[in-house]
Amino acid sequence: MVSQEIAGVAQRILIAVRNTIMLLDQLPTGQRAEIAAIDWSVLPSDEGKRLRALGVDEGASVTIRHRGIFFGRDPIALSIGRMTVAIRRVHARAITLRPLEAVPADLPEAAE
Repeated sequence: MVSQEIAGVAQRILIAVRNTIMLLDQLPTGQRAEIAAIDWSVLPSDEGKRLRALGVDEGASVTIRHRGIFFGRDPIALSIGRMTVAIRRVHARAITLRPLEAVPADLPEAAE
């Protein structure tokens, strides 16, 4: 009886996690999200340096603006602050996101 309740709670937690965490290449176009984690070990060191220099790091707010039209939908154009950065889909798969509240992507971000 107790083990069934624990299994039920664990299943609800797993469903909630799957619904709230996604990879950057899975983010719908126009939806804002926050970078939760980046697996730097799968990226070449020079690409990691380039992405960090462009502001791609944990805590940054990103929005996918466009996807490529070729096979694999490469590259992905994403907005970070006032910049638009193009990254490869394989690099986007190393970035884990946490979706933000549904806010139209065309609205400017509030000044802090």
